[in-house]
Amino acid sequence: LTPAQQALLVLLAGGLLRPSTVPEREACVGFGAWWVCSGSGRVGQGDQRGRTWGFPTANVALPQNNVPVRGVYAVTVKRSGGKTIHGVANIGFRPTVGGEKLLLEVHLLDFEQDIYSERLLVEFRRRIRGEVRFDSFDALKAQIAEDVVDARRWLLEEHPL
Repeated sequence: LTPAQQALLVLLAGGLLRPSTVPEREACVGFGAWWVCSGSGRVGQGDQRGRTWGFPTANVALPQNNVPVRGVYAVTVKRSGGKTIHGVANIGFRPTVGGEKLLLEVHLLDFEQDIYSERLLVEFRRRIRGEVRFDSFDALKAQIAEDVVDARRWLLEEHPL
């Protein structure tokens, strides 16, 4: 198998990838003929760096066998109580801050509650960009601010709550 085929099998085994049908395509992020649709896990304690930058994130634990497509996404997040919230998610290693562990971090838009240990379902709606290593924290913060504006605009138009 090629590296791409191996990655596809890992995504399938982890349950993050499934064959697409026309109705599902609107709710999933494309990966060839396959679509990343959602991921879920418990919110855990992170290093709280995003909070100091004005972009607090829910750090969602990913099962070890899931290798999602890395990047920044516009997402909707379903809380265990059923409430849905718009957000911006990053899946990746966080190269700008020297991250070594694959993480799913979600910034919930217009939300300021304690959700540690809560289970979230993150539904990927639109890929905004790939994972990038920035030259400085200031450059990263500026890009996050742009990502938030882009995601908010798109979610309000395409997936109003």
